[in-house]
Amino acid sequence: MIHQLVRQVRNAYKHPGSGDNVNLVRLAKQGLPYYTRSDGFSFPPLTIYLSVNGVCNFRCKMCDLGQHNMQSSFYKNLNPVDKAELSYERIARLIDEVREHKPLIAITTTEPLLYRPLADVIAKATSADLETLVTTNAFNLEPLAERLVDAGLKRLYVSLDGPPALHNDVRGVEQSFERAVAGVRKIDELKRRKGLSYPSVRIATVVSNHNFFALEALMETIEDLPIACVTITHMNFVTRGMASEHNRLYGHIGMSSETGVSAGTDSLQVNVNTLWQQIEAVKARYPTLARFSPDFTKDELWRFYHHPSEFVWDTKCMVPWFVAEILSNGDLIPMTRCFNAKLGNIHDGTFDELWNGPIMRGFRQQLQTHKNFPACPRCRGML
Repeated sequence: MIHQLVRQVRNAYKHPGSGDNVNLVRLAKQGLPYYTRSDGFSFPPLTIYLSVNGVCNFRCKMCDLGQHNMQSSFYKNLNPVDKAELSYERIARLIDEVREHKPLIAITTTEPLLYRPLADVIAKATSADLETLVTTNAFNLEPLAERLVDAGLKRLYVSLDGPPALHNDVRGVEQSFERAVAGVRKIDELKRRKGLSYPSVRIATVVSNHNFFALEALMETIEDLPIACVTITHMNFVTRGMASEHNRLYGHIGMSSETGVSAGTDSLQVNVNTLWQQIEAVKARYPTLARFSPDFTKDELWRFYHHPSEFVWDTKCMVPWFVAEILSNGDLIPMTRCFNAKLGNIHDGTFDELWNGPIMRGFRQQLQTHKNFPACPRCRGML
């Protein structure tokens, strides 16, 4: 039990959504209400994820949005059909509402660089002394680099899935790897010219059956880039069987559907032996540059990819005590890859009112009662 807790804490530090505000004391304090209170109360979140828009310019094979899989929970949560976009004015008020709590503001999920007021949002958060993070496919990074640097962006995650040809194929856009690399180099040039240490540029890689055999090749390709680290995570997905079982038992809490398995994306096609060889090679050659999160054993990898309905660790969902996610239409939800559970809307009240409002507390109480749900085993927030 203690060993598993230590691993989960270590993974929390490695998670791309963990900011400089995360330490052992805050992690312990944040989880305390889960164990000591039954009313669904939570301290303010450590991270607030913002899906500022519902659009993307890529067609990624493993993404339900890119593949227009309208039946998936992920697609339904993002609801790109409405083409909603969070206004700068509401985000600015949100920052004022939460600034005393010092959360990390993480702008992620779709493609933030397509959001015109992005630099203004970062500058507003910077003026409120809040750390900011942006995750991007980086196709438009080079021309926007100076605005992001000048706005005070602290951390930039660039998504790369493999060496150039493989990445471009997985992402469905020619020259996407090359343009991302050009953007990373532009950020570095600007930092050196302006005498700045930020933003810290990191690479984010998600393992799937499309790239599990090419992790070492990716590292060889990018090892000379001016980056702080490469975070390698495992795919989030929900199979049809998982969704069916969830809806049978807990559909009244929120409906789930097959998610993260578009365009031939299939966990059963991952050769675990090959993947394990790749992981060992990367760890041996790049011990400080590469981070695996979660850092599975070989047996755990086998369970993760070939027995998807089984939990890898005996764990519980505590996500709504630690992070919040706000969609482009203002909906507050657990996470975009969670089943469909709307927990309020920031156009209907302040963040604090919603965070400990009756809907959010009720959802947390359901998690305290049930621990987790059949749709949860391959959610990154559970590990």
